[in-house]
Amino acid sequence: GSGFYRAIVVSEKTLPHFTVYRPHNVKYAARREGPLPIFIWFNGACSGDNTGYEHMLNHIASHGYVVVAIGSFRMQGSDDGDSGSDQKQFTEAVNWLIKQEKLKTSDYYHAIDVKNIAVSGHSCGGAQAIANCANSRVKTLLIMNSGMGSGVVMGGASPQTLKSLHCPIIYMTGGTGDVAYENAKYDFNNNVKKPVVWADLSNAGHYGSTYWEKNGGQYGQIALKWIDWHLKGYQQNARIFLKPDLKGFDSHWTIKNRNFTTAEKTDYDAAY
Repeated sequence: GSGFYRAIVVSEKTLPHFTVYRPHNVKYAARREGPLPIFIWFNGACSGDNTGYEHMLNHIASHGYVVVAIGSFRMQGSDDGDSGSDQKQFTEAVNWLIKQEKLKTSDYYHAIDVKNIAVSGHSCGGAQAIANCANSRVKTLLIMNSGMGSGVVMGGASPQTLKSLHCPIIYMTGGTGDVAYENAKYDFNNNVKKPVVWADLSNAGHYGSTYWEKNGGQYGQIALKWIDWHLKGYQQNARIFLKPDLKGFDSHWTIKNRNFTTAEKTDYDAAY
C-alpha cells in the first residue's frame, strides 16, 4: 500500500474463515492517530476467496485501518480454503473485534474503534454488505459493482433491506457493460433515502478491473478517499464526491450525489 504503515496479511487463530489485513504494528498506528477504524469486506460471487482484492485491501490497511475480509487466508486463489460466505459472518467478525479490543494480550487491545466500521463488498458481496446496513456500528457502506435494483434478492438482501440504511453509502460501478450498472442506478435514484453517491468508472466492467492493479487502482483510490472522509473525518475529501472534484483521477469517472444537505455540500469549501 501507499500509506505510512507497513501493512501485512494475517490469519488469526481465533478467527477462522477470515483474513485480516492490518498495519504490522497496530498499537503503534493507534498511538499516532487514535483507535483504528474497521473495514469489513465481502467477496464477489459470495465466495470465501479474497485473494483477488488483496492489493486494494492491503492498501487500505497501510493507511491505518484494520481490514477483516471474509474467507480464510490463502497464498493464492487456487489454494484450499472456504468455498463460500454468508452475510451473517459480519456479526462474527464484529464480535471477535469487540473481544479483541478488550483483551489485554491482544494486538488490538484499545487500538481499534469497534463503533466506526465501513462494510463493503463486490457483486454478490455487495449485497451481503447491504444485508448488514442496519447495524448501528456501521458508519458507511461501499457497494462495488452491485445493487438491489427493483427486485433483486441476493446475499441476504433485497430492495426492502435498504429501508434500514442509516448512514451514507457509495455505489461504484464499471460502466454500462457492468451487469450491476442498472441495479446501482435504480438504487441511487429510488431505493436509497440517505446520502448516496454513485461513482461510475465507465471502462472498469463488472469485475472492477482495477482490483488487480497496484493499490487496487482507481477503485482503491476512490474507496480510500471515501472512508477517510466518513471514518476519519477528512472533510476535504468531500469535494471529490459532492463538487465533484476529480482532478488527478481517471477521466472515465462520473460521480453523482443525492440527499446531502446544503450544509454538507458547502462544508467542504471551508475544509478545503
